[in-house]
Amino acid sequence: MTKKIVVKPKKAVTRRQLSHWKRQKRRQRIIVTLGISVIVAVVGLVTAGIYYQWYLPEHKPLRETVIEVNDTKFDMQYYIDTLNFQLGEYYPYVESYLDYALGAIEQNELIRQGAEKLGVTVSDDEVKEKLDSYEYDDTRAARDSIRASLLLEKLKE
Repeated sequence: MTKKIVVKPKKAVTRRQLSHWKRQKRRQRIIVTLGISVIVAVVGLVTAGIYYQWYLPEHKPLRETVIEVNDTKFDMQYYIDTLNFQLGEYYPYVESYLDYALGAIEQNELIRQGAEKLGVTVSDDEVKEKLDSYEYDDTRAARDSIRASLLLEKLKE
């Protein structure tokens, strides 16, 4: 009992079928290309939106240099932290303290650099102890201001 293998003759492909397949392939390529283009456009718009909505107005200005003292640069975030440290709860008077805060930053850095040249130092533990005793926020600006005041006391001695 042998099985008979029946081989069906292949149908000849007509011109109409070929043109239909070509049109179908072309349509498929167009749809895939348009889909990818839409996805790229949406991702690009979202990325640009994040860049223009968040990075430029909020992040970048906080990183720009506001003051430079002997090759030491201080950015806008440091300036704001200094204002918060010096003003505390008195926000209505912020306009009158803007120049004072810049002068304080410059003076504190000059005191730190001058004391460093003279070999006078203040340990981080002393600064931390003073921060904790007055219950100040532990920011770089607050640490630098307290360090400058402690250095000034040591220099006066």
